[in-house]
Amino acid sequence: MRKNKLLLIILIALFFNGISKAQDSIQFQKKFFKIQQQSTLVFSGWSILNIGISPLCTKNLFNPVTSSDHFHLSNFNWNLFNAGFAGLSYYSVYTNSQKTWSISELNKRKKRLERALAFNVALDFIYIASGLLLKHATNPNDLVNYPAFHGGGNSLILQGGFLLVYDSIFLRRIKKIKL
Repeated sequence: MRKNKLLLIILIALFFNGISKAQDSIQFQKKFFKIQQQSTLVFSGWSILNIGISPLCTKNLFNPVTSSDHFHLSNFNWNLFNAGFAGLSYYSVYTNSQKTWSISELNKRKKRLERALAFNVALDFIYIASGLLLKHATNPNDLVNYPAFHGGGNSLILQGGFLLVYDSIFLRRIKKIKL
């Protein structure tokens, strides 16, 4: 009789432990994918804002003459790429958020995302440095190359700066998720 009671207590404990782990996994998954969806929304907003503002800020978007024209053309082009990337990211996050993931699978995905974001932060510094190099690569008296290099360099600095802040915040938010 005692063995039966003990066995029943162990089975009940295991059952509730399983339910608790399943709930933890669901909460972890919700937080993980919610942060990714919010991040993708911010990235999409940045892209759309740049795509919308660039043509309004110059009359020569597709026939640039001045540094400002080249800056806005470069921003426009970078953000066409960013918008496409954001769309693919949103689709991927949405599709993956609909699946059921184990805690170990979610932890693997989280670690992989953290590594990718840390790598992106390093790339963002390279974008900024490239923009600075490009901006100062020609002499202001070089009327042929200077506007393109100066405008394109400033665009790289702006885009790299945004991505540095964006990736850093996204990485910090992902690292804060604990099981």
